[in-house]
This record gives sequence, structure tokens and C-alpha cells, in this order.
Amino acid sequence: FPSRCGVLNLHNFVFHLNPSRNDDWRASDGAILSPPVDDMERMFSTAYNYCTQNWCVQDSSESLFVYGTDESFENINKCDEPFSSELEDAVAEIVADSSVNPDLSNICQGNLVCLVDGLCGDIEDAQAALENEQSIIETQVEVKTSLFSPEEVEAEAQEPETIPESPEPSLAPSSTPSKSFEPTLTPSGHSSLSPSVSLTPSESSDNIPVTVPSPTDAPVAQPSTGKQSVTIPGSISTSVDICVLSQNVREQFSNAVVQAISGVLLSSFNNNSIVKIASVCGVGSGRRSLSSRNLQTQSWQIEYEVTQTFTCEVASCSSPADAARLSTIANQVSTSVNDSLTSGQFAVMLRANISPSSGINQTILDCLVVWGTISEARTEVDGPRTGVFYPDWQYQSGTCLEDGNEPLYMKKNDVWLFSSLEGCCSRFYSGWNFNKCMNVRGSGLWFVDHMNEKCVTDCKDENGGTCGGLANPLSDRLYSDPKSCCESELAYRFKDLCEAESLQSNCYAGTGKFYSGGVGGGEYCVRDCDPASGDSTCGGLVEESYVMLHDSAEACCRAEYQWIDVELCTVRSNQTRLEKYWPDKTNSKCYKDSENPTVDLSVQIFDTASECCKVGIFWLSENECLSASGVTPEVTAGSSKFYVDWERMKCVKDCEGAAPCGGFAHWWEYLYGSASACCVKLPQYDSVEECVFA
Repeated sequence: FPSRCGVLNLHNFVFHLNPSRNDDWRASDGAILSPPVDDMERMFSTAYNYCTQNWCVQDSSESLFVYGTDESFENINKCDEPFSSELEDAVAEIVADSSVNPDLSNICQGNLVCLVDGLCGDIEDAQAALENEQSIIETQVEVKTSLFSPEEVEAEAQEPETIPESPEPSLAPSSTPSKSFEPTLTPSGHSSLSPSVSLTPSESSDNIPVTVPSPTDAPVAQPSTGKQSVTIPGSISTSVDICVLSQNVREQFSNAVVQAISGVLLSSFNNNSIVKIASVCGVGSGRRSLSSRNLQTQSWQIEYEVTQTFTCEVASCSSPADAARLSTIANQVSTSVNDSLTSGQFAVMLRANISPSSGINQTILDCLVVWGTISEARTEVDGPRTGVFYPDWQYQSGTCLEDGNEPLYMKKNDVWLFSSLEGCCSRFYSGWNFNKCMNVRGSGLWFVDHMNEKCVTDCKDENGGTCGGLANPLSDRLYSDPKSCCESELAYRFKDLCEAESLQSNCYAGTGKFYSGGVGGGEYCVRDCDPASGDSTCGGLVEESYVMLHDSAEACCRAEYQWIDVELCTVRSNQTRLEKYWPDKTNSKCYKDSENPTVDLSVQIFDTASECCKVGIFWLSENECLSASGVTPEVTAGSSKFYVDWERMKCVKDCEGAAPCGGFAHWWEYLYGSASACCVKLPQYDSVEECVFA
């Protein structure tokens, strides 16, 4: 024991070494004192006053300390200092209103040790406090197991905390009620002077024989059998947003869901399952008609209930065999539905039960994806529901409970209690924790799986399919659909492909729009689709969000390939033919692209061969270029003007044929309107007749 607690009567503590907590708080003379009723009393002013008033060393002669220089009992003794309530008040304020410090509240979930460390330190200290406390709890279990017999440990677990008896009769009721409300398991040693009042119904009354006189020689046993109904709630959503569809289509969809679930359970339950729709798009069938048009505002599109009835072994349906039968039914329903969702069988049966006249595009139905979850089973003889919800900070389940076991400090102050689960969750589990509070087995919302670069649903791992396990309430932001999750959490990925991969859809074929082929090493625009489809215009499915998509090949070419002739780029992108010409400057000729496609996409394109020759092969005459290109010249007479043929040293006429034609003039030849004008350039001749080629 720490020396700061003063001189202890170790005999008392050793003598009372046992697993019970009822005699832990004692005065220094060994008298048993009233134990604390809750964690607030264990940690703050009540605990401080207990320690200072009972165990603080007031007499210097009893001190075991050895004092150093400038130290003395008087300057170390602080027993008379009053308790400072600053920290206690700060903790109580957060406990009463989580919005005071929402980050700390979300981590600690009402754990006082965690709150103290978080207030005195930071968030990391609070998290460390929770981890340390769990380690202590595990150590306590080990210590109990090593110090006490199993019978003692079991007796302690069943033992209610009691208030020590006063040596004198009390004239007024105790101001500190017992923390435990469980009935005593062993009879009292003396008769009660007043009727016993139970605060909660006995959980085992059905199994105790009634001891009133029986007209027979022996007490009458309870009826040997009884009927029990088991209801297993479930939820599903699909890749089709049925909540924006018409009333008639939503009703058809709901009926198809009932038929699909019934079909899935047929092999296990032989038509004995009763499947009912609980809500569609957040509108419960019991609250109002499904006739109004509703947007999807909650996690699941359709919520349903599967009910099974079986004959119990005993009337109370509480025998081990009945419990096993209940568990088996719940597991069969859960396994059958989850397996069908994972394998795709559920989607196949759902499609088969949706009428072709529903108005839903058949292609959409063919690519339908379904995901869902199964909740805990409920029975007619489950524990009582009090209608009062309180935050579960003892077991940190992340939700509010309705079992009547709220701590005493909550019972004393109705700020902790709510008449609905939603109200309690809104108050104590706001923000990202709200959906988990409302749906312990998973909210059905989507969160990011960074490792696999997609989004998954918040649900138990055994639900398969799109399920990614339960979301972390501290780090995983939740979204109503995979597309919004992809947009926010995986912004670098192309959202349509990310959505398809998140839904595990095999039907995604791309958008069909055009993007720059340079992304994949191409030289023109390609379509967002899978080349495996056989379409030669496909360049692959776009995976990254930075890729710009265009509605047409022409729009893509104008935006992405401005240095290429738009028409040439467009026909290459669409894989069509271009009936126009391009100049081959290396071989001084023009080609028709449909017959000899150009490899160099930067070349200039011309409507006619003549225009191609004039502009593209300008160092040849048009007719020479056309002839070289294998195109019959449109004009065969030439200009009929004259030019100097320097090889002949004669003036010749610009035409093909017999003299004086010297062939078509090259582009660099100067043409003269008459022979005499041309012959001026050849003064060695005495007459025009001698100068002209004959």
C-alpha cells in the first residue's frame, strides 16, 4: 500500500482479502463504510474526502517518511486542504453535454478516466487511458483467478453491493441506495417485516414452480410446450435508386424483394417463412402509405422482417433446446440471405420477379447489384423493453440501450434518458457515430477502403459482397452511396469506374465518350470503353479523374490535338475513311488518304489532288505533280504560253504534244505571252522562226 495512505491496519485488509467489493471502503479502525455508488464518486470529491478523512496521516509521529533538508511533516501535510472541483465540474459538463468537447466525447464514450486524461493532456492521452484500463481489467481477471477459487469468484459476480448495517436502527431511509437491483439468490436468515418490492421483473420466474397448494398430490407443472415467434430484421439496397421511381414501380420492387427472400429461404424453411416489408425509402408501411413519392433519405432502400414460428420444449421457451433452436433459425436466415447476396443469387431472383412492364430499363436490371445486412433476432419472450434509452458507456457498444440497467446516476437525472433510440443517439453519439448508434450491425452506408481503392459498405464482415466490415467511428466518414464516397475520398479516381468497382459490377462498359489517346500512348482520340468488347475505337476504361472526356471525337480533337487537322484526327478517332489528299514531299507526289493513309498526322489535308499539288508539291508544275501522283490532269492543254527551254536553247510552248509544245512548264518557269517576247531572251537567233522549237 502506498505510504501516502498512512499507517494501515494490515490485519484488517489481509483478513478481508476476498473478491467482494462491498467491504473495500473502510475506516482506519477497520469499520466498513458505504462504498461509492458510481464512477463519479469513486474518482472525485467523495473519494477525496474518504481518503483524507480516513487515511491521511494527521500526526507527525505516525509518519513513515524520512525528511530531507528543508523538508518537514508540516510543509508536506495537505490533509486539510479542501477538494478542488474544477476537474470534476469539467468532466461532469462533458458527460452531460458531449458537444462541449465532441472529439473527446467520441473517443471516451463516457469513460471518466479517459475524460480526465484527455482534459489534463490531449486526445492521445485519452486513447492511451482506454488502452491502459483494458489492460488493468485483464490483469484483474488474472489476479482473481489466481487468488480465489472459482466458487468465490462466481459468488462475487452474483453478490449485490450492500450498505453496511448501522449499529443502531435508522430512523430515516438511507440516502445511498444499493447499486445493484438484482434479487438475492439465497434466502434471508430472518423473515421480512414488509413486502418485498422488486425494481425489475424476475428473469427466471417462469422456471420456478408455483408453491401454492395443489388439488393433486403433487404441484402441477407448467404446460409442456409453447409457440415462439422469431423475427429477424434485414435491410437491402440496390444500384437502382428506386426512391425516385413511381409508386407503382416501388411497390413492384418491394413485392419482388419479398418473393426473392422467400425463394432464398425456401430450401431451409419450406414456405414457413413470413416475409414483410417494414419500410421503403425510409417510409414505414405502418406509418403511412407508400403512395407518396419519397427521396431516399436513409441508409437502406428497403427494410424487411423475416418471421419464423416454432414449437418450444417448455411453455416459457427458455430451455437450452429452445435457445439452441432460436439460434439455429437466426443463423440459417442470416447465412442464407448473406450467401445469396454474396453469390449474386439474390440479384438474379430479384430480377426474375420484376415485371418487364415496370418501366425500369432492362439493361439496368441486367446489371443490378444488391447489398444488405441482417440484424439481431427478436423473440416474443425476449427481455422487457422499458421504453427508456440510455448511452452504453459501460460496455462501450457505441449505441443506446433499453434494458433498464442504466446506472443510478442516470436514473437520478433524466438528462441521460430518452424515449427513443434516435433521440438518445442524436444526443450522445452525434456526427459520424450516429449511424453506428442507430445500426449496431452496420449502418449500410459507404466508407473508403484505401488499400483496394474503392468504397465498401459499413456492415458485419460475414455479410460479404460489398461489405467492408464495421466502419471506424473515429476515422471513417460515411456516405449514402458509393459514387459520393468515391468523389470525396478517392478524388483521383474516375468516379464512374470507382463506383462500378465498389458495387462489384461486371456490367460497367465505360461512358463511351472520347479522351486523348496520349494517355495510353495513342496519337488521336479514343473512346472510354473496353477494347475486349471488339470495338476498335476503344482505348480502355478511364481510371483517373484528371482525364478529360468529350462528347464526340471532333470535340476531343479540337481540344486535345490542335496541331492535327481536325478532320484527319476525327476520322482516325472514329476509325472511318477520309476521301482527301495529303502531300508526300519526299517523293513529290500526293496521295488519297483512303487509299494510302498518312502516318504523319501533322500533314496538311486538301480536298483535291490539284490543290494538294499546287500547295503541297509546289516545286513541280501542277500537271507534273498530278501525273506523278497517278491522277489524270484536269487540264491537258497547258497555258499555251511560251517559256525558255534552256536545254534546247529554244522557246517552247507550255503544252504537251508535237512542236512547238515543250511539255508543261515547271512552276519556276517564266511564261511569255508570245513567241517573239520569249525569243528576246535568246538574241543569238536572227529570226523568231529560228528561235522557236520546231
